[in-house]
Amino acid sequence: MNKRIPLGITLALMMLTAAITVTITMVLSQQKFDEKLGNINERRAMYAKISEIDTKVRENYFGDIDETELMDMVASGYLAGIGDKYSSYLTAAQTAELNSEINGKATGVGLRVTEYTDGNIYVYQVMATSPAQTAGVQKGDVIIRVGDSAVADLGYREATKLLSGEVGSTVNITVRRGEEEIPFTLARASYENYTVSAGIMSGVGIVKIDEFNNNTDEQFIGAVEALLAQEPVGLVFDLRGNTGGTLESVCAMLDYLLPAGDVVSRTDSTGTHVIYTSDDHEVDIPMTVLVNEKTASAAELFACALRDYGKAQLVGTTTYGKGSIQSLFTLTDGSSINLTVAKFNPPKSENFEGVGLTPDVEVRLSTEEKQNFYFLNPMDDPQLKKALELLNPPVPTDYIEVPFSPAPTYVPNGNTSAAPDSGESGTPPASSEEAVSSEEPAGDSAA
Repeated sequence: MNKRIPLGITLALMMLTAAITVTITMVLSQQKFDEKLGNINERRAMYAKISEIDTKVRENYFGDIDETELMDMVASGYLAGIGDKYSSYLTAAQTAELNSEINGKATGVGLRVTEYTDGNIYVYQVMATSPAQTAGVQKGDVIIRVGDSAVADLGYREATKLLSGEVGSTVNITVRRGEEEIPFTLARASYENYTVSAGIMSGVGIVKIDEFNNNTDEQFIGAVEALLAQEPVGLVFDLRGNTGGTLESVCAMLDYLLPAGDVVSRTDSTGTHVIYTSDDHEVDIPMTVLVNEKTASAAELFACALRDYGKAQLVGTTTYGKGSIQSLFTLTDGSSINLTVAKFNPPKSENFEGVGLTPDVEVRLSTEEKQNFYFLNPMDDPQLKKALELLNPPVPTDYIEVPFSPAPTYVPNGNTSAAPDSGESGTPPASSEEAVSSEEPAGDSAA
């Protein structure tokens, strides 16, 4: 027999529940209010301190103040003060240059260079369609003079800075090629930045990816299609020295290679959610991936995703370990802040921030091989040789470059959602979501 609860008790319980709910709400609201008040007070204190410093300087400093430089340094100091090595402030000029690079355009003479123990500048890549290529500069050339100054006297860093400049300006260099010294006058210009190269060696297709820009996926797919037409026994993706790039480009490339499934998820203050998935199109051929300590961020995602799906083994050394996303926020004066907003996670493995990826087959280079890395003959590259060996090539043959044309942009059909800050499903705006390492690899530069 059911017992009836008196109406008075029912009303009392309802009132008690309402009172508890209101109390909890008030407590939480008070906590939020206190947090906001604390933030307001902290910000007031910060503004007051900056104002006090500004007043003291302007009242007492003996000298001229460059107001633009001062403002830029204040902004830089703020970003440095949050303690995140990947967050940074960029001036208006730096922001324009970064956006150009992200969109696959470069400005300069078109050289990638490195430093040797003699202090000179060694050219390890001449960019296609660049002023340097047009003028006849070659891989292996040693830049010994910039303008009227010897590189050895200027120092490597200062000399490479002199190679950069505004479009239309010129720079005179002298290179040593064997026993010959050759002068060049290079006119700085904008040119297409090719970040992918392709070749065949021992019946295996090799794709070198230098970085991930908004046009890298088109170049990559074009390169892979050209190699597949040669009917290789497998593919090697060389990501050594690749410090990352845009998240959307690497996801488009992975979508092209992987079967249907998750590609990457994002963890931020709202939780963890998948932001890219792949469709059922895949490239079904044995693969290996070359990595080293300079392989970072988007490049690590590329390598890890292929391994997560059982598509490839990793060969080389443990990678850098950067698994965070930076968003570029443009300010009203054209400057910007590149701010860490989330972590990204590979399809099945844990986030590798601060840890990196351990290769399936570790192969270390000797000190001499590291020093000569960009000039190693492919037949003498122990990491590449191991990557090829895992694919059981038929017979050893020399490396032959394979020309290709960029393919039409591959649209990732399987995307479940756009990355945050995007107004279009599956297509984040250029430079809104990046996985870029802010640390330039020591000794390597672009000009």
